Amino acid sequence: MTTIDFSLLSLSHSTDMTFESSTAIDQFAFDFMMLFAKEDDIDRENRKAKIQSLQQNTPNLRQKVDAFIEQYKDANIKVYQLRSYFQKLTEGENFLIWTGSSLTTELRTELYNFLTALEEGKDYQTVSKQMSDLFGELKKSYTIVAFDGSTKKPIGESDKTKRVCRFCNNKRQPLSFKNVAHSISESLGNKKIILHEECDGCNAEFGSAAGIETSLITFLKFYGIFFGIRGKEGIPKLKGRNFELSNEGQIEIKHYADSEEEVEKAKTKNITDTKFRLETFDNIVMQDIYRTLCKYALSVIDASLLPQFQDTIDWINRKSSIPKLPKVAILASYNFFKTHPSLIVYLRQDNNIELPYAIGEFHYTFLTFAFIIPLTKADKKDFTNDSDYGNFWNFFKHYSMTKEWDYRNFSDDTKRKFTLNLNFKKNDDTSS
Repeated sequence: MTTIDFSLLSLSHSTDMTFESSTAIDQFAFDFMMLFAKEDDIDRENRKAKIQSLQQNTPNLRQKVDAFIEQYKDANIKVYQLRSYFQKLTEGENFLIWTGSSLTTELRTELYNFLTALEEGKDYQTVSKQMSDLFGELKKSYTIVAFDGSTKKPIGESDKTKRVCRFCNNKRQPLSFKNVAHSISESLGNKKIILHEECDGCNAEFGSAAGIETSLITFLKFYGIFFGIRGKEGIPKLKGRNFELSNEGQIEIKHYADSEEEVEKAKTKNITDTKFRLETFDNIVMQDIYRTLCKYALSVIDASLLPQFQDTIDWINRKSSIPKLPKVAILASYNFFKTHPSLIVYLRQDNNIELPYAIGEFHYTFLTFAFIIPLTKADKKDFTNDSDYGNFWNFFKHYSMTKEWDYRNFSDDTKRKFTLNLNFKKNDDTSS
């Protein structure tokens, strides 16, 4: 069996891939290398090719990729991932190919610095210094763990007989670990980030209609449909009291007027500025959204750290309620668009109680959620007042340098109807 491990990195989209093929290793590997080799760098007689790490997304490359897929699709359907990757890059976008050994976090950072320098027309040393200024102090104070669509291995104990559930400490009876537990809800498109240490009982309760995860899934469902994110059963549809929303290759929103008077108003409404209030049948609990974000974060950290979070876990299980939570910062930016949800957790290494012990960063489509994980044993502050929160925010320079964050209060622990307010504006640019 032929196996090729490689990574493709660009500023807009990166992925790690593994190809396996029953074809002879020399032929499969050689044809793969030829995708990225210039004609002058190919030694056909000795079946060798020299690959430059820096590549560019061009029509010629995509044609070669299509031919490679056609040749090897029967040996391994995963070769279609190549086409998917290049479809996400812009025309002429630079990317790097890395084969063989796994990329460390430090090396990935350096490669992204190189691509940034190339994109901005700056020298590499200047960009490296800027990145160091931005993340240097942060990396001294915090351990950073990240999980996304390139995550290859499940988290936690592989032996079912030795597993301890992170959320009930194996107190549920009967206890079993038969089902696959997704660290981030599968309904949000998570296929890769899997947790071994969540028992079937906790998994079922968190994901039930009355479970905490339902509120976040409902909160994000519109975006998932809009961007075609596939959950358990494909791209979902959403039907509310006065609307239907679907995406079957084309986004369709049907809005139903409540009265003849509303129909007549709609006929005269200015099409350049149309607002709709979409009323769902769903309820959400804002504090459950915060609980779910923290549950995701505690699903990916090392199990040895869990004693720091016992009060947090009780809160996640609704054994307690927090009257006032720290603000959740939400950023809407296509610069960080992701088709697979991802999660970053920052864990403080020192005793500086002026900073939170644990911070989560959740990415979904073009949204980023930054949140403090509450109730840890290492925290002496709750970071709910503006001064304490400001100290944290200013220390995380890659957050504070961006001014477009929206700060939301998710403290409400009561159930309420979820409505969507849409505002469509006509693009007045007629120059194109």
